[in-house]
Parts: sequence; structure tokens; C-alpha cells
Amino acid sequence: IDFLEKTQAASSSGTYKLYLIRCVREAAESLTREAQPRVIENGLAWPNALVKVFYKLPEKVDSATLEKLIQLDGQLGTSTAPAARQARLGIIAILAQSGNETAMEHLRALWRVEDDRRADIAVGLAQDPNGKNWNYLVASLPILDDRACQQVILKLQSVSLRPMEPKYYRQVLELGYRLQDAGG
Repeated sequence: IDFLEKTQAASSSGTYKLYLIRCVREAAESLTREAQPRVIENGLAWPNALVKVFYKLPEKVDSATLEKLIQLDGQLGTSTAPAARQARLGIIAILAQSGNETAMEHLRALWRVEDDRRADIAVGLAQDPNGKNWNYLVASLPILDDRACQQVILKLQSVSLRPMEPKYYRQVLELGYRLQDAGG
């Protein structure tokens, strides 16, 4: 995996680069459960392999792995590679699925500082719309695309909290008008 990742990073040919990325992902897909932590440890250098390993992680990820993913998310933030962006999206999904309070706090902190990822983070936070996540979800409604907005609103309906300020009600009315027959 290391050789393939380095070779594809150094390649300037578009089709050869895509071929190598596919090779990396196929190699990562065939890894045993025991080898997966090594890919996570080297996730910064192996983002293409990392994306495939995410699919093979168990539903409940242990806290040590969650901590490593939180660190890795920050490290990948400096990369502009498409695989790094995909890996960061996968990290959001894994952290949100875990339900771990440290993971959720990390997602809320990211929401506050990374404007360009707020919509993705809001979908992750919607996995637990209660408590501290509720404010972030309500504030995210205007920036969500139609499909994500429908998912978040459905989750918010399961919470008994309601906003105090009228601007949030106006935003929901505007969303209903925008969505029309597609969930409005």
C-alpha cells in the first residue's frame, strides 16, 4: 500500500494515477481486521486505503480508534487531495455513528470553525439530535441541500425542543416552500 500510494502521488499521468488509486483501494479491501489499525496509523500517507478500511470497521469502534481518527481528521485538514476529503467525510460518519461524547464534541468544534464542512457535519450530528447537537442542527438548516435538509428535519421532529427566536421558524417555512412536493 505504501509503495502504491507513493507511486500514485508522484504520477503525473491521469489514467495511470487512477489505476494506482484503484490498486490501493483493492489492496486495502483485502486486508485482515488485524491489519486495519496500521492503515489508520498511516492514514495521512495512505488516504486512498483509509477510505476502504472505513467500510470494514465494526459498527462500534473502540475509543482508541476514535481518538486516532480525531487526530487524523486534523492532520488531513491540510491536504487538498480528493482522497483526503473523502477520508475526512468518512471520519465524520464514523464519529457520528459512534455516539461517543468526545467524538460528538469534536464534530461540534469542527462545525464552529470549518464553514465549508458544516453541512456534512450537521448530517453527522443529526444522528443524535438531542442535547447539545440540537442548536447546531437548527442553525444548519439554511445551509443544507434539499436531501440533507429533509433528513435533519425528520430527526429534529423527534426532539421536544423548540426555538425561541422567530428567525428559525421563518427558515423552516422557507425550506418548506423551497422543497415543495419533494418533502416540503
